[in-house]
Amino acid sequence: MGIESLDGEPVGRAKGAAARAYMEKRKITVESAKTWQLGLAVDAWDDLVAKATEQKAAARSLIPAGLAVEKERGYYDKFRNRLMFRLWM
Repeated sequence: MGIESLDGEPVGRAKGAAARAYMEKRKITVESAKTWQLGLAVDAWDDLVAKATEQKAAARSLIPAGLAVEKERGYYDKFRNRLMFRLWM
C-alpha cells in the first residue's frame, strides 16, 4: 500500500509500516488515501522543519500554521507518527 509523506514523497517501507498497518486495520483503501490525499507525518522530531529549511522556507513560518513549535533548542514538528489530511487554502 503506497503512502506519502506530507510533501508528496513516497515513504519507505520501514517508516510507513505502522501507517500501512493502521490503514489496513481501518479498511482505508489506497484509492481513498489518494482521494483524500492522506499523508504521513513521520516519527521524527524535525522532518517537516528540515524539509522546509531545504526549500529555503523559514522554520518559524510553520508555527502560525500549527505545524511546528519553538523550544529553547530550536524548532520541532508538532505532529509525528500520524496520518494527516492535506489542507489547501
